[in-house]
Amino acid sequence: MNAIARSKTAWKGFAALLCLGLMIPTQAHAGILDIFSSIESTINNTIGKALTEIKTVQTQAQALYKQALWPVAAISQAQSYVRSTINTYRGWMTTVYRLPISSAQLSNPKQLESMFLSGSGNSINILQMHAGYAATYGALPRTNSAPSPVLQIVDMNDALAKDALAQTMASDQANTQMLALADQMENGAASAAPGTSPYVSASALTATLQTQAFQLNLLASQLREESGQLAHQNARLKQAVTGRNQLNQNLQQMLSTNR
Repeated sequence: MNAIARSKTAWKGFAALLCLGLMIPTQAHAGILDIFSSIESTINNTIGKALTEIKTVQTQAQALYKQALWPVAAISQAQSYVRSTINTYRGWMTTVYRLPISSAQLSNPKQLESMFLSGSGNSINILQMHAGYAATYGALPRTNSAPSPVLQIVDMNDALAKDALAQTMASDQANTQMLALADQMENGAASAAPGTSPYVSASALTATLQTQAFQLNLLASQLREESGQLAHQNARLKQAVTGRNQLNQNLQQMLSTNR
């Protein structure tokens, strides 16, 4: 309805101008035609030339982008190389990552192994890992069943072992997420639009930093295990020294009693 109304209004205006033109004397007709001719000349010559020049500049800029900044041939070649690499290696690498490496045969060790190879570090799996660890390696002895230093060493060794297993579970989960992200980035690189390479590069650098953070986290876990092992050996030496001192005191007491 709006379009019809505008059309009617335009025709009414044109009719009014036509009537006005018929009512104006002949000399006035010539003046109006001169004005129309001047307007038409301005549109065709001045504005038309400017528009043509703008279009020419735009065409030249697009050609420069395609040849220098975003060379279409080079981009197509790079995308073809990425697709070829994906088709060649992704299936093989996926098979390698999913190789069955579990080897435990007894019931309790199989349960423990399935937990720390689950690739998931959520709280439920970690609790199940703790239960499988106790079922495989035994629970902590009672307080009165062993000397206090021995209980403390055993408890700390269990804690270090469980912490390391939980860390590997979280690392496997992060590794799966990073592999999925890598696949997405490869797929994006295979179909990236010209001019988006800086964003793809920034995403790749961010993923690299995340991977390095995971590696440092695992290195810290390994250092904790090494320090725990050194502390365990040192505790054994301390116990040996304490035992020898106690033996010397007992011998001296026996000798003094026999005199």
